[in-house]
Formats: sequence, structure tokens, C-alpha cells
Amino acid sequence: MSEPAPEQRLTVDESTSGDQAVLTLEGELDPHTAPTLQAALERTLAEKPSSVLLDLTALRFIDSSGLRVLIDAHRTLSEGGSELVVRNPSTTAQRLFEITRLDDHFRIELAN
Repeated sequence: MSEPAPEQRLTVDESTSGDQAVLTLEGELDPHTAPTLQAALERTLAEKPSSVLLDLTALRFIDSSGLRVLIDAHRTLSEGGSELVVRNPSTTAQRLFEITRLDDHFRIELAN
């Protein structure tokens, strides 16, 4: 059986809330799907939002290629005086952020 196409393995819903861009990710963020998120972030960053919120509630998997996209977005936002906010990462993703110390750079919001 063949694998689903990369664009089917990750969906990125783009919206805004005031001057904050909101990207809601669903699926898997890996080498095959990272370009999908990268393209969405490039469109979003071109609008120069005050912050970008990545809602990871429905993200089932993230690897180093996904982290690289987040790091690049964080760097670009920081250079422009904006902020990257990560909301509701899975326990595994949250642990990955802690191990890589990215939790020191991203603002992480957890569901209450």
C-alpha cells in the first residue's frame, strides 16, 4: 500500500486573530511535510504579524526537520521584533523542545 501524499499527511490552516497569525497544524511534521509548513510560514511572515501562534494540538509527530522550520521562523520573527508562540504541543513534542532547549526560545502555551 502506498503512503499518502505529503500534503495529506500535514494540513496547515492559516488564520489571523488581530495582528497575530495563527497556524493550526494537523498530522505529521517530517522531511516530507516540512516544506508545506515552510511555505505557510513564508506567506505568514511576509505579512509581518506581531506574533505567530502555532497550534500543535492535532500534530501527531515532529522530527528534526520540523524543528528546523520552527527555529528558522523563530529567528526571522525575533529579528523583526515579533514572537513565535507554540500552543499545546504533545507530551512527546514538549519533551523534544525541552531536550533541545527550544523551550527557552519559544513561548509554549499548554492547555489547562
